[in-house]
Amino acid sequence: MKINLNNLFEGRPWVLEAFKSYALSRENALTKVINFSLNSFYYLHKTRKNLSLNIVKERGIAAADEKIRTEASLKAKRVQAKSVSIEEFKDFRPILNSSIKTDHIIDVIVPVYKGYAETSRCLFSVLKAKNTVAYELVVINDKSLDEEINRLLCHLSSKKLITLIDNKDNLGFVGSMNKGMSLHKDRNVIWLNSDTEVFDSWIDRLVKVATVDKTIATITSLTNNSTISSYPKTLEDNYLLLEISDRELDELCSHFSPETFIPAPTGVGCCMYVSRDALDSCGDLDEVNFGKGYGEENDLCQRFEKGGYKNVLSPTVFVRHYGAISFGAKAQKIQSENLKRLLKKHPNYSLDVQKWIMSDPLLDARVKLDSLRIKRKYQGVVLNVCHEKGGGTTKFIKELSDAQKKKGMLSLSIVPSGMDSVEIKGELDFDHFPNVKKFDLKFGRSVFHTFLLNSGIKIIHIHSLIGFPISFYSFLITLPAKNRPRIIVSIHDYHWICPKVDLMPNNNTFCDIPVKSKCISCARLYQTEPPYFVDDYYEKILAIADKRIVPSKDTQRRFKHYFPILNFDVVPHQKFSVEKLENAQNVGNDGVIKIGILGAVGVNKGFWVIERLAKYLKENGINDIQLYVIGYSANDSILKKQGVTITGGYSSFSWISDFIRKNSIDLIFLPSICPETFSYTCSEALLLGKPICSFNIGAIYERLSEMELEEYIALPYKERFNL
Repeated sequence: MKINLNNLFEGRPWVLEAFKSYALSRENALTKVINFSLNSFYYLHKTRKNLSLNIVKERGIAAADEKIRTEASLKAKRVQAKSVSIEEFKDFRPILNSSIKTDHIIDVIVPVYKGYAETSRCLFSVLKAKNTVAYELVVINDKSLDEEINRLLCHLSSKKLITLIDNKDNLGFVGSMNKGMSLHKDRNVIWLNSDTEVFDSWIDRLVKVATVDKTIATITSLTNNSTISSYPKTLEDNYLLLEISDRELDELCSHFSPETFIPAPTGVGCCMYVSRDALDSCGDLDEVNFGKGYGEENDLCQRFEKGGYKNVLSPTVFVRHYGAISFGAKAQKIQSENLKRLLKKHPNYSLDVQKWIMSDPLLDARVKLDSLRIKRKYQGVVLNVCHEKGGGTTKFIKELSDAQKKKGMLSLSIVPSGMDSVEIKGELDFDHFPNVKKFDLKFGRSVFHTFLLNSGIKIIHIHSLIGFPISFYSFLITLPAKNRPRIIVSIHDYHWICPKVDLMPNNNTFCDIPVKSKCISCARLYQTEPPYFVDDYYEKILAIADKRIVPSKDTQRRFKHYFPILNFDVVPHQKFSVEKLENAQNVGNDGVIKIGILGAVGVNKGFWVIERLAKYLKENGINDIQLYVIGYSANDSILKKQGVTITGGYSSFSWISDFIRKNSIDLIFLPSICPETFSYTCSEALLLGKPICSFNIGAIYERLSEMELEEYIALPYKERFNL
């Protein structure tokens, strides 16, 4: 059946255009990837990512509608250039002109056609910016039809603030730029679009990069919208404002060394330094093949490269680029035609570009900038290393994070994400900090190291290494001690010494003090043989830690036996005093003993204890004892068959307290048969003010015994299956 797209998307023209664009990008993928001049990288990326073919398939046209509407709404918030009146230029001094004989003069060439606000802002920023390098601002009026622009340029020329060239005919970018570059054939030049804004020392920094290597032909700055040199998101139009001003961002860029340039197959002409030596050797822009524009700088950069020169991207300068991306039918046609000419002249270009994009050599610089912005915004950063399995560990991290937030600090979490990758999570706007979200530790260790050193991370707080790749263990161990953040390890469970985490090789008993050889056998038996037992990764990580914390003396005893040369400080997760405990009053009793079991009752938390107890009560007709699981279990259906009431998960302690009160619960039973390291469930039980019963093992027993509670029942561990 043939589908008519126009009928399918009737009333949704934006969706229709999106799909047409998507089809075009698929059909002419190579075309889209190649042409830097039209921001086609952005175009391809956005059409594939946001045009929402997958959204339509998964959620329907309405979802695609909403997606595109949202995107359009965001783009409506694009940063706009603030126009500058003629009067605001009055305090500027005249700049250099062609009669001045000074070495190392740079020509800053700005072709102008339309957009008064952008043009006035651009010229104002160039004239206002403080530089030590002498320059001449050459403005080419490409037969502009905007009278406001013409008046501005005439005024600036009369004040000798600019050198003005008036084109008799509209020559386009190629012809205008060639005309500007021919004005002084002994000078290096900087191409600058009329919709850009620059800041102090931008020329000085570009020149410093040029002096590092005499073979550098072009230097492209970072901008918010320049495809391969776009920041913060590469290949995209970053049209939204960041938490930092453009001027402040450029100041951060100034901290990069001039040597940190990145070779590339091409430059991007919105702000690009061009060497006169390279021009003399390889020629100007090709007006014959590329007419008024599209593909001309790609061709020139390729000629430079084949002539023995380099095209480089430099993170030392950031320039605001106000221009939006537009792909009209005429522009696309010219683009396609010019692309054919470009590939005919340089058949290697497409492959070179694709290789460059895949390797993303500018990533380290973008990560550093993201990191410096984080450091600038917060009083400090804590990086919590943990899994995403929930439980008490997650609760503990949340409590720590809340406390740190009050101090102006940022708490981030790092979690495993694939075979050799880790992901950063937390209250950070990753749309604005996209380069620090995920790290490949197999090929990008140095990038992750850049993040750690520059983001203001004061503490790497390791809570759990479950699920993390070996490459992460290796990375931690090899971190240079001199400059790394402080490393703290908080012990929450026994995964450091037990492949089953809970010191229970079977469902009946636990290992009091594990023996390494036995652990290896156990790991192989359960097919959970972790690499850390082979190469002692965990021991090495514990050894490099500046502090190792355990939440109970019982845990300290076990870890000290396993790692005798290491010290472990006992710091409970929470502290309680008997005087502060609530006393939840019963509504009524009826002579029935009601026992509440809190939390997630897994096998190691005493599931089979509860099952056998319930079974015994049912089989013997004991009706004056009732069991309530206030939470859930390893198998709710089994317990329900035995008459156990199960509430399901709960969201807050107040809900637990209300349930206890309304149902007249008499006793809280904590049936864990593994040695807990702390137990938040125990904390909840204490706050209820009810008698508590547990086995005499682990931190639960330790905590309750030390509090000297009058109504605490400690059951012998050996009686766990004889209740």
